Amino acid sequence: QCYERAVRHAGAAVDARVTVTMDIAPSGAVTNVDVDGPDFGGMAGCLRNSARRFQFPPSAAGGQVPVPLSFTAMR
Repeated sequence: QCYERAVRHAGAAVDARVTVTMDIAPSGAVTNVDVDGPDFGGMAGCLRNSARRFQFPPSAAGGQVPVPLSFTAMR
């Protein structure tokens, strides 16, 4: 829904590749989110806010999870 919202806000559909990198605490909570890639129509902020709500299974050490995403405009 972030891409669709960004397209409506920007007024044009574009192809975009982004990587959302999440820092995960041992509890499984997302503690930090970085979005690397183009930001149009507020898409990076939307992706960041969405990823912060993710919950992962608890682990002994936590870690970092990069998630590459590709968005393609329908032509």
